[in-house]
Amino acid sequence: MHSILANSAQALENTGYSTFIADTASIMNEMLLQDLVIGEAQTDEGKLFYLGSGLEALCGTFFVR
Repeated sequence: MHSILANSAQALENTGYSTFIADTASIMNEMLLQDLVIGEAQTDEGKLFYLGSGLEALCGTFFVR
């Protein structure tokens, strides 16, 4: 989505961006969603499940990307 909007609104020489910049919004949205689902979990087991999933995703974000 970012590429489509950037390409349509800017000159070609200004549309490039690094992978880090592209991933910043994605990572932030993942963290916000994780915070929401942990907060809305009904049981401790549910909270632990979502917390564990979030930690695995965080490790994947930093060590794989």
